Amino acid sequence: MKGSVFLLLIIFLGVLLFHYDQDNRKDLSNYEIQDSELALLMRFVHDQAKVLKGEVVNAQALSDYNKEVEFITSANPTRPSVQGPEFEAFARYYIEKNKNVFEAPGKDSYNDMIESCVACHNEFCPGPVRTIKKLTIK
Repeated sequence: MKGSVFLLLIIFLGVLLFHYDQDNRKDLSNYEIQDSELALLMRFVHDQAKVLKGEVVNAQALSDYNKEVEFITSANPTRPSVQGPEFEAFARYYIEKNKNVFEAPGKDSYNDMIESCVACHNEFCPGPVRTIKKLTIK
């Protein structure tokens, strides 16, 4: 009998706590979460790199150079602390490597561009490094 009462008490407390948690959980659906300009640009750069990879691997003519990537130095980041001379140096290096792919298409120039992405992301935003490395041509 004691065991049954104890079990019922535990079940009752569990239901009570579950109900309390559901009532007090914040509703996040009203919060608008927006990506920064830099985050959106990074997605564009990633998509462009995937296209370039296919073109380089298949020895196809490259798509036209897209000057959008040059906004990397002025796009607002998610974290303002990212802005500064060190980030600007990485960004300019990437732009240079990106242009090199179009001036001298090939596996080496393409992989150099990807390595410039990895170097910057290792310093500022390491989350996507694994995804970026998958863009490397073996």
